Amino acid sequence: MKKALQLAIGLTLALAAQAQQTISLTPQTLTGWEIVGADAGALAKQVKLSLPGGAQLSHLFLTNDLGINVTTSPATGQSSADMPVLEIGSVALVFSRDGSTGKLVLLVGDSAPVDLPFSFALDANGRSIEPLTVGFSRKGTVISVTSSGQTLQFPGDQSRGEGLEVVVSSGATQDWEISSFAVTTDGSSQQTKTSGQSANMPNSDSAAKAQTSAAGKSSPVIESALPVGTAGSTGSSAATAPVAIPKITMEVMTPPSFRHGRVDAIRAAVAAKTQ
Repeated sequence: MKKALQLAIGLTLALAAQAQQTISLTPQTLTGWEIVGADAGALAKQVKLSLPGGAQLSHLFLTNDLGINVTTSPATGQSSADMPVLEIGSVALVFSRDGSTGKLVLLVGDSAPVDLPFSFALDANGRSIEPLTVGFSRKGTVISVTSSGQTLQFPGDQSRGEGLEVVVSSGATQDWEISSFAVTTDGSSQQTKTSGQSANMPNSDSAAKAQTSAAGKSSPVIESALPVGTAGSTGSSAATAPVAIPKITMEVMTPPSFRHGRVDAIRAAVAAKTQ
C-alpha cells in the first residue's frame, strides 16, 4: 500500500512537471517577442540582456496561469517615467523608489497601487546596489509576488480576453539590466502569431521579422508574390513557359510611439499615490 501511494505521488509530480513549460528570455531567444524602442540586432549581440531606456519587450501567451522569475539590477529615477515595469495581463509590478530606497508597487486592474514590504538599496544613479530576484505570477485570479524569501498573495481581477500578455518596459532614460528572466506557463501556451512553437524556437516568419527590425520599431514582414500564369498565342492553345516573378517583401513599420500594455497609466497611478 505504501509503495503504491509513493508511485501515485511520483506520477502526479511527473505529470505536473510535464504540464509546465519554462521559457528563458535572453539576448539569443528574443525571436517571438515584439521589440519596441530598441534594435533587435544590437540586443542579440549582448551577453546579458540590457534593455535601453525607453525600450519594451512583449509576448502574448495563450494561458491564464503564468509566472515570471527575474534577477535584475533595476534603475529607477525620481520621475515616474523612469520606473521599470513588468506586466502580466492587467496586473503590473513597478520598480519604484522612496527617496534613496527602491521599492516594489503592485497594481491589479484599475485598483489603487499597493506598496509591497520589499525594499532595495540604490546607488547614486538610482540603480539597485545588489541584484534583486523577484517572482511575479498570476494563476487565475490569484496574484503572487515573491522576494527575499517571502511570498505575498492578492486577489486579482478577471482576465480580459484570451491569454496573458507579458510586457517588459524599461525606464525612459536608463538601461534595465536583466541577469535572468524565465517565464513559466501551464505548458499549453504559445504566442498567437507563432501558434504551436515556443518563443525559443524561431520559425521562418518570426526569423524574418527579427532580421528586418529597425531601431525603435518592430517590423512584421508581409510577403507578397504576384501570380505566375501562362500566356498563350492568339487562337492557339500552346502556352509559353511561365515567367518567374520575384517575391516582393514589404516591411511594415510599427510607429515608435506604439506601446503594448498600459505602462503610462501605471506610472501615472504610482506617481499620484506618492504625491
